[in-house]
Amino acid sequence: MKHGYSIGLATMFGAATFFATTPASAAFLGVKITSDDGVNAFARETLANAFVEDAETAIVLRVWAVFDGPGDGVDNTVLSTSFVNLWPARPNVIFYQHPQGSTLPPNEALFGFLPALQFDSFGSIGGLTMSDASTVLNRPGADEGILHMEGGWFNSFPPNANGAASVDLGDGTFGTLLFQFTLLGDETELCMEEEEGAFITGLLSGQLSIFVQGSSQASEVPIFGGLYCTGELANDGGGVSVINGVDLAYMLSQWGPAVQCVTRSDLNNDGDVNGADLAMLLSNWGCTP
Repeated sequence: MKHGYSIGLATMFGAATFFATTPASAAFLGVKITSDDGVNAFARETLANAFVEDAETAIVLRVWAVFDGPGDGVDNTVLSTSFVNLWPARPNVIFYQHPQGSTLPPNEALFGFLPALQFDSFGSIGGLTMSDASTVLNRPGADEGILHMEGGWFNSFPPNANGAASVDLGDGTFGTLLFQFTLLGDETELCMEEEEGAFITGLLSGQLSIFVQGSSQASEVPIFGGLYCTGELANDGGGVSVINGVDLAYMLSQWGPAVQCVTRSDLNNDGDVNGADLAMLLSNWGCTP
């Protein structure tokens, strides 16, 4: 089963997220996370065979720049990412970093000898392996660890097809891969809802800027939110995403002690639905991407 997750990349202080727009010609929609049950099962088996601690909890997340149509290396194409500072948002959770991995996609020629390498956490523009993203390079100062990834990546110039939105995400949109993160840790912290229309949050935090190519003009797109707004708890129907009375009623219905990964209204993951969560929802009132 394949899941699509729209995320809010919150600031350290849990401030309201917002969504920046680009020129219509760029057709850039935002950032999306996908996770696949089959990939997760294979990752757990592979990491367990490599004696990786907490391998049985592994979740592989892939972060995409999303466009409303396929790219061609000129339009609907990612040029670079910058100001990256991403980290696991939940306690007792880390990024898996293979000893032979780097901040860039791995060399698939090594998978036969080091099968766990394919689940390394890394940044990319366009692919899961070195050959798929052959033109991606680090910006100076790029760094990663089990608790962070920061710096930036860029596609070679002039723009080329490696950064094009070439992957059909199955919902009418096309994506360019930006990151793979394999999360390990406390099993109670690493769970994901599958309810249709749910706003999935709390797995990643940070800030990210993306330069996209549209009509031969590059645009910087600051991303502090995803395709949905923080506080979007209830599906309004018809693909609508807006913070309104429907979400407020949903939160009030879950007021009190929260159950991890079940009680969506616990926006700050502190174990209770209370005034702090209500303040987060109200701060985004009317938000629509």
